[in-house]
Amino acid sequence: MEKLLLIDDEVDVQYSFRRIFDSPEVQLHTASTGEDGLRMIGQVRPDLVITDLRMAGLNGLETLRRIRQ
Repeated sequence: MEKLLLIDDEVDVQYSFRRIFDSPEVQLHTASTGEDGLRMIGQVRPDLVITDLRMAGLNGLETLRRIRQ
């Protein structure tokens, strides 16, 4: 099973991803902030991370930089 982590502060975007990836082959996890996404990385160990670039607090680019560290 593939694991996907979506980091996006918009509820509508999270909802759309849940509908698109409603499949037994994909396990979708969502976080509403960059900080929450960073906390989830160790627990979820996703195969792919998709993030919004413009978020309050920790933006998407900084979140990805920290994930890579």
